[in-house]
Amino acid sequence: MLIGGIVAGVLASSRFGMGTITYPGYYALAVIARILFAMAHISFALTMTIYTRNAITGVVFGLIIPNIPKISEMVLGFLRIHIDLNYIKISTHMPSVYTASNDLSSFLPCFAVLCGYLILSTAAGFMLLKHQDIK
Repeated sequence: MLIGGIVAGVLASSRFGMGTITYPGYYALAVIARILFAMAHISFALTMTIYTRNAITGVVFGLIIPNIPKISEMVLGFLRIHIDLNYIKISTHMPSVYTASNDLSSFLPCFAVLCGYLILSTAAGFMLLKHQDIK
C-alpha cells in the first residue's frame, strides 16, 4: 500500500510537478498516512517479536493486533451483538486516492488513530524491552 501510493504520486507528478495534480495536498497527506500505517504495523510486529522471541509469530501478531477492532466487530456481529468500533479502526480512517478532494478534515482522525497505535506499540515495546535479558 505504501509503495503503491508513492509510485502513483511519483508517476502522476513526474511530468508536470506536484502542483498540476488535482488536490496535491490530499495526495501528499495520503502518502504520509500510508507511511504511518506501515510504521504502526512494523512497530507492532517488532513489539511482538521482542515479546515472543520469535520473528514469525511477531509478524503474524503485527498483522492481527491493529485489526482487533475489525475482528471483534465481525465476531460480535456473528453473535448478534452489534457494536460500532469505527473510531479505532485503521481501515475506516485510511484515505482513498479514488475520492481525493479539497476536504482534508478526514486526515485528522486518520493521523490520530495511526499515531495512537504507533504510540501504544512503542510504549508496550519499551516496557517489554526493559524486562528482557539482553546479553
